[in-house]
Amino acid sequence: MRTIAQIDAELARLKAEKKALKPVVSLSPGFKRSRSFRPEGEGQRQPRERDNGHLAYIRRLPCASCGIPGPCDAAHVRMPDLERGKRYTGKAEKPSDRWTVPLCRPCHERQHSGSEAAFWSALGIDVIALCIRLYEQGQAND
Repeated sequence: MRTIAQIDAELARLKAEKKALKPVVSLSPGFKRSRSFRPEGEGQRQPRERDNGHLAYIRRLPCASCGIPGPCDAAHVRMPDLERGKRYTGKAEKPSDRWTVPLCRPCHERQHSGSEAAFWSALGIDVIALCIRLYEQGQAND
């Protein structure tokens, strides 16, 4: 099980490596709101915030679960945490791209195969805090 400190150390190493890499070209940099639907009232689905640059950053990181080096999937976290700004997203709605973590394909499949809360709890990872930290670091690296 990896600690937040270990993940932070790995992120610092990757940040140093990133400076040597060519920037990832994104067709739509920054947030783009999905136009597939429009919310009409309280309780309606919200437009998904898209950030292709952040997704590219997440995919280059090692798996947050097992530590295998990237590239990884940018796994969207569905479970809510209203106190920290993560709202519930239903089955037909993908969360905003800021709520992603790097997971290798087998770990990503395990994340979605049962209770997501149980998956993260078993790893001892506060996934909402990790998403927030990764998003902040990703924005700082842009």
